[in-house]
Amino acid sequence: MQQISLMGFEPAKPATDRLFLALFPPADVAANISSQLHRVCESSGINGRAVRTERLHLTLHHVGDFPGLPAETLRQAISAGEILAASPVEVMLDKVSCFDSNPRKPMLVLTGGDNEALRGLQQQLLRCLARYLPRFKPSTNFTPHVTILYGDPAQGCMRHAEQTIEPIRWQATEFVLVHSLLGKTVHRHLARWPLQN
Repeated sequence: MQQISLMGFEPAKPATDRLFLALFPPADVAANISSQLHRVCESSGINGRAVRTERLHLTLHHVGDFPGLPAETLRQAISAGEILAASPVEVMLDKVSCFDSNPRKPMLVLTGGDNEALRGLQQQLLRCLARYLPRFKPSTNFTPHVTILYGDPAQGCMRHAEQTIEPIRWQATEFVLVHSLLGKTVHRHLARWPLQN
């Protein structure tokens, strides 16, 4: 049924596009993550949709979801990325956990470890975003993680898959502005900036 507009306002259009800033592991680390997932699935008997190796990433901050890609927001996000000056950071992940805040879309993630430098980078990025995006709402809860599998809702939160693993490490030397086409598992890298001393 078509929604009728009220008082001259059109109904909100559904979001089709997402912008976020992220770190991507090197190819050999991404391959190791996929291997770890395969072992976890085999040992725990879980089912789901694995994240493709080339799409594995650690989100630093979600910029927003939009009905189409807004040119002004894109320009502002790029301006924010350009002013961030930060050193490379080590990412260390040593646990497989379940995020189940949305029961219809439980996620298996890699998390854990001592990531204070990574949290510092994320806080610097928040300050840059706040400077350029007038409606920016910083996230107060940052749990560094890499999503590795979207689970079957019938299995619940897959807590039987939670375990400590051999630490996965990489030195993050750049961050990336990503345009995601929602529901289509497509990521476009729109800009990237080095992390350098």
